[in-house]
Amino acid sequence: MKRDMELIRNILLAIEAHPKANAKRDEIYNSLNPELQGFEFQNDTIYEHIKLLKEANIIDYDLVEYLGGKYDMPNGIRITWDGHEYLASIKNDAVWSNIKARLGKESINAPVEIIKQLGISLLQNAFGLS
Repeated sequence: MKRDMELIRNILLAIEAHPKANAKRDEIYNSLNPELQGFEFQNDTIYEHIKLLKEANIIDYDLVEYLGGKYDMPNGIRITWDGHEYLASIKNDAVWSNIKARLGKESINAPVEIIKQLGISLLQNAFGLS
C-alpha cells in the first residue's frame, strides 16, 4: 500500500470536523464517505492510513478492549498538537491545491514535513509575512 496524502488530509479534516473530542473509528469512516466520493478507497486503506497517522504522532487513539483483551481497532481518535499544526498548514483548499500543483504527481507521496513547510510558506505569503 502506498501512503496517500490526499486521503490523509481527508481523514484529518473528518476528525477535526467531528463534534466529539474523541471520535470512534466507524464515525470517522462514515464521515469520510462524502469527501471520498469518486475515490476507490476501501475501509482497509482508511484504517492503514489511520495507523500511519498514529505512528507519525499526528493522531492518537486507544485500542478497543473486549473481554479483557485489546483489539487493533482504534477508538477515541483525536488529533495531537503536532497533527493540528500539520493540518493548519494544509487545511485551506487553495493552499492544498497550490501544494499539489507545485509538487505535481509526487504530492501524493511527498514527506509530511515537505508538505507542511510548503503549506506554511504559502500561508506566510498569503498573509504578507515573507
